[in-house]
Amino acid sequence: MKANNSVISINPEIMSGEPVFKGTRVPIKTLMDYLIEDGNYEDFLIGFPHISREMVIEVLKELTQRGIPKPKRPKIANYETAA
Repeated sequence: MKANNSVISINPEIMSGEPVFKGTRVPIKTLMDYLIEDGNYEDFLIGFPHISREMVIEVLKELTQRGIPKPKRPKIANYETAA
């Protein structure tokens, strides 16, 4: 039997089955939201000190292997107001 070394946990009894960091109740989506907003995960690590940098890197690797790319920040148009 193959051991499950995933750092992503999906359990219907934890956060209604939303993917979370294994051993926590921190949704993977929260990391994605930080990446979309800031483009990096440093603020995420500050906000969730019990999640290690290695766990974040492993999640991103797993998502990439599953064909889910790292989210990109939305481009915001640079509007200038008329004087």
